Amino acid sequence: MIPYALKYKDPQGIVWHPYSVDFTSPEGKFEVHIYAISPEHAHLQLAALKENGRVLGQVTDIIPC
Repeated sequence: MIPYALKYKDPQGIVWHPYSVDFTSPEGKFEVHIYAISPEHAHLQLAALKENGRVLGQVTDIIPC
């Protein structure tokens, strides 16, 4: 399990929260998390992910903040 911060305050002072996104594929049902500032913003973030998302590689280590 990868630990997520339940909120993040960016340099402009805006507070971001993780939102759950689930999807179904031939392999089963899965869930990921995206950060957004509101439920509406989360929908916009998901749309941006669908349009521009790319896999960068496997996560092999977590560096605590």
